Amino acid sequence: MNIIPLTKICIKCKQEKPFELFTKSKTAKFQRLNVCKACNNQRVKNKKPSAEYRKKYYNTNKEKLNQYKKTRYLTNPQIRLQLKSNTLLRKYKLSLEEFQTLQIIQENKCAICLQKNNLVVDHCHISGKVRALLCLKCNMYLGVIENTILDKTYVKFIEYSQKHAENDIFDLKASF
Repeated sequence: MNIIPLTKICIKCKQEKPFELFTKSKTAKFQRLNVCKACNNQRVKNKKPSAEYRKKYYNTNKEKLNQYKKTRYLTNPQIRLQLKSNTLLRKYKLSLEEFQTLQIIQENKCAICLQKNNLVVDHCHISGKVRALLCLKCNMYLGVIENTILDKTYVKFIEYSQKHAENDIFDLKASF
């Protein structure tokens, strides 16, 4: 039978202290840690990584962390959906539901070339208002078009721009 001592010496600060000043533990001898509560609290407090440490860790393990993020993104559809939702909200103030409604209204087709491709959000860079969903190609063309005729879809770009010239505002009720 073990007799519980009245005092104990902390292995960190080397001071003899009353037994009650040591943190409880189910696995330690006499159900108390060998470190007093004050030293243990200090250890836990200092354990949080600093911003400098995190930055250094990121720079040393950049490839490993990026691979982890990529794998996590590719294997977990919930994370992909959450990331897309966050991006839409942050960039365009557009909810995922509104984006999906736009997809339905446009029948999953680009508003310019009417092809079924991966659609991206087209928005006015001046007002920030969402206009429609476009395929990446049309969105890039629209972004760089100035006075140059690029190809046969140029007329459709003009029609699209004129259609939205007066009404840049995103409206779910408007039919495309």
